[in-house]
Amino acid sequence: MEVTTEHKFIDTYLIKRESKYLIIGTIHPHRTDDFEVNFFYGNKNTLWSILSEAFPNRDFSSAKKIIETLNNSLTSITDFIRKCDRENEKITKDKELYNLCLNTNAIREGIKNSSITTIFLTSGFGKNNAAKLFVDNFKIRYKDNFNDTQKSFIIPKEVFGREINAIILLLNLRFKNGIISRCASLNFVG
Repeated sequence: MEVTTEHKFIDTYLIKRESKYLIIGTIHPHRTDDFEVNFFYGNKNTLWSILSEAFPNRDFSSAKKIIETLNNSLTSITDFIRKCDRENEKITKDKELYNLCLNTNAIREGIKNSSITTIFLTSGFGKNNAAKLFVDNFKIRYKDNFNDTQKSFIIPKEVFGREINAIILLLNLRFKNGIISRCASLNFVG
């Protein structure tokens, strides 16, 4: 049976003015009641478990600990999809989402009114993926300076008033080592 998913976190956790880093994803699965952590990427084996390996001195086991780490490292997190429809509640693939209601204005204003220097996009250029939604909605011609090895590109100054680095994380456990190396610029230390 078709379901409508409304984002559970983006209106609570806004992009902070002092943030230097921003993580942008798409949207959580429809059901969040079984999340290990009641926060973005709260389902098992996702961003927080990967970051736990990359930064063993940090605790990503609860929303409180994650938020503390994000705040201490001047990192904000948001998603691009505010609301969407799915054929059923088990659908989790971005490409199978439809009737998307996007978070474009909040992201634009959040970036413009912050100190963001680097944006981490949690998925690539497939249908409804974070990087695809980002470059399409902000009309960024990324192919001119895309670094395929680093999975990164520079967002021109004209888009947000300053040049910003964009790095695609590709959140998939098969690419765990690449994700860890691309997250190295996050200051999750101490």
